[in-house]
Amino acid sequence: MEKVKTFQLKELVLTLAIICTASICFGQKLRSPMSVNMENSSMNRWLQKPVLESRLLDDMENPDNWKIGRFGKMEQTSERKIDGSKSIRLYAPVRTKTVSERFNGEGAFGEAGIMRTFDKEDWSKYNRISFWVYPDAKGSGTIQILTKLLNNGNLLNERTKHLAMNFTELKNREWNQVVWEFGDHDRNAVTGLSLAFEMRGKPFYNGPDTLIFDFDHIELQRVEADYVEGWEVAPGKISFSHTGYMPDGQKEAFASGLQAQTF
Repeated sequence: MEKVKTFQLKELVLTLAIICTASICFGQKLRSPMSVNMENSSMNRWLQKPVLESRLLDDMENPDNWKIGRFGKMEQTSERKIDGSKSIRLYAPVRTKTVSERFNGEGAFGEAGIMRTFDKEDWSKYNRISFWVYPDAKGSGTIQILTKLLNNGNLLNERTKHLAMNFTELKNREWNQVVWEFGDHDRNAVTGLSLAFEMRGKPFYNGPDTLIFDFDHIELQRVEADYVEGWEVAPGKISFSHTGYMPDGQKEAFASGLQAQTF
């Protein structure tokens, strides 16, 4: 145990030395990263969309509708909830116990998550899913939740050949409403909905071994969906490249349904 503590301390000292050395070499002072203006984020824009139609998919009052994946532990809790009396809690380890488990055919890292199964339900009239999640991740940096949609048991869409999955960044220790527009994915015979955490190890040497995620109030919704495929631009919108231009280079953009001739 003492050897482990000594190794961790040396690792921390080495990391700080590298950061300070880099700062001195480049003549820059250490500073915190810029804060994200969530008012200008895509998620905030999506949350402002009017919901044209909705259907409560699961109020998380019955854990029998859910099953735990290969890793983690699931239970029902009344400590936190959005509505009703309970939510479903996922205890997600930050990494697998062995290397063989880590490289298990599901990617470089395993996933700790819960799965809701369906008997080939037709969700064609809906194009968005909404759910609430509360992460409790002391000592962690960026926290993400991975949402997957299975149609006919397949994650890969037959038409587009795209994977029906979506990563969303969460705010720690508060309720997050997550919305995912999946109108471009197959959903005429839905067999599963997965909510998972990808186990990538500890972000900090003294971070926790297990993170907590509470889930509540899952809805299917219909909204005016964003354009996601092809060159066509949504009416009243302007699309341009974010990769940058040469100082004297020509700037180009695509637009559709605009009243103005210049901007």
